[in-house]
Amino acid sequence: MKARDLELAILKAVALVRNDDWLPCSFGDLRNRMREFDADAGNASVTSIAEAAISLNQVGHLLLGKRDDGGRRSAFDVQKQFDEAYISNFFGRGSFELKLTHQGRKHLEENDSRATAAKPDELVVSSQKSAETQKNIGRRIGRTAVVLNVLIASPSDVAEERDVVTSAIYAWNAAHHPTAGIMLNPVRWETHSYPASGDRPQAIINKQIVESGDILIGIFGHKLGTPTGTAQSGTIEEIEEFRKAGKYVALYFSTADPPQSTDRAQLKALEDYRRERQMDMLYGTFGTPEELRLLVAQHLHRIVVEVSGGGEDLTSETSATSHRGNGTPIPFSQSHDLSPKEIELLWNATKDASGEMLYTRTFDGESIRTNGRQFLEDADVRTAAEWITAFRNLQKRGLIEPLSPDSDFFRVTGEGHRAGDGVHGFARWNTRSVVLRARYMNAPNDECTLSCKAIVAIPPYYFGDGVGADGSIQRSLKEPRSILIEGIDSKPGFDWEPTEVEFLDGESGQAQRLLVRGMEFVSPATLKLPIVG
Repeated sequence: MKARDLELAILKAVALVRNDDWLPCSFGDLRNRMREFDADAGNASVTSIAEAAISLNQVGHLLLGKRDDGGRRSAFDVQKQFDEAYISNFFGRGSFELKLTHQGRKHLEENDSRATAAKPDELVVSSQKSAETQKNIGRRIGRTAVVLNVLIASPSDVAEERDVVTSAIYAWNAAHHPTAGIMLNPVRWETHSYPASGDRPQAIINKQIVESGDILIGIFGHKLGTPTGTAQSGTIEEIEEFRKAGKYVALYFSTADPPQSTDRAQLKALEDYRRERQMDMLYGTFGTPEELRLLVAQHLHRIVVEVSGGGEDLTSETSATSHRGNGTPIPFSQSHDLSPKEIELLWNATKDASGEMLYTRTFDGESIRTNGRQFLEDADVRTAAEWITAFRNLQKRGLIEPLSPDSDFFRVTGEGHRAGDGVHGFARWNTRSVVLRARYMNAPNDECTLSCKAIVAIPPYYFGDGVGADGSIQRSLKEPRSILIEGIDSKPGFDWEPTEVEFLDGESGQAQRLLVRGMEFVSPATLKLPIVG
């Protein structure tokens, strides 16, 4: 990948924060942010990204900093740019901070202007937020993003839980930011506060990071925290500041057994506070950090919908994806409204080393082979007929073509490869059972285990392209990415909706867990569940 493209991805990732704000992040966080603008940039090596960041620092487009144990930020030492140990410590250990300079923003804007002039048909995404909202919390960088600050509030005994919530926020960004036009910015006192005086410590923190927050996620383990002079703890004061301002608060309490060293007075104070909150709000409970991550990932979408004022489908309410030309993978629209089996055949054909598919018809029956798989092997009459229909439909659509008039070999056409770019969300797992689970706030979970033959993930479907008043080509979501649980004998008899699916992949031997929302029984023997995140 060109160094210039890598540098632009870094600048765009950092530019999403407010002007004059530092972006604290780990190397993995920076990669996730870069991936929003350039998938290849997000997969670049540590060395390449570090060199690109240092190059931007040298030309005055980017400031680099790292905080020591005392919280003091130190600038990147350019004299040590060839010191491998220093570079490894700076970018590889813990978090570091980046800030776009005025020159950097100007360079980014000039680059966008040149790109627009060179390709006048490539139009940026426009948010439906008001101009004043865009001025305060959004910035156009090739597309408009509304940034919502998510304050992670907690006492000091849940460090791992704070990290998994941050991870869940970045995962939401990776899944939803490109279509929703909303970016969640995780805010933590240890990364966003800075030395200051003139007031009590918590009041300073309130001014620095609490007042500008849009969403608060509060986490409690086995302590309430240290009194601030006006509240039982800093976490409680932050929560109450949000509640008084009418902002969104989501609280999560640990149900894990407390360690023997736990302060019993703190534990009792926390239990009293929890009972108080039972009277005026719903909260979540978790047993492990992983359970907390899943809960937050499950709840974030609805929280963002409520805070942003969008509809349940953020992609149609908050933004419309625009594209022209062949530079961007094209999601499925009505022009390529493929069936699940057509998707699976096309996906395998594009992954085949030669991009070919073999279809034969002999006295022994028919056969469809590609990418090392025989699709009609052990298939019942109905399933075989569906595969054959899928094969013929791909040919009718012009997505595959015979190598010669009488050939049994078919190759993927150029149109087929372009359509194949949109099936990157496809996956198949061979498994014989699946656990459906529903997690609730303040109530026991529901769970059911079903026998099945396989689980398939299919990409999202989009409505056909529309043309906006400004001439832009716009697309909105028709169906989200979903999983199909194949080989279900009958519709499940329970009356609750699963929020989580868990199963063991027969090939890798690894457990897979997916968050879902809703369930539909598709005749004759398939369950369809939309994936969340």
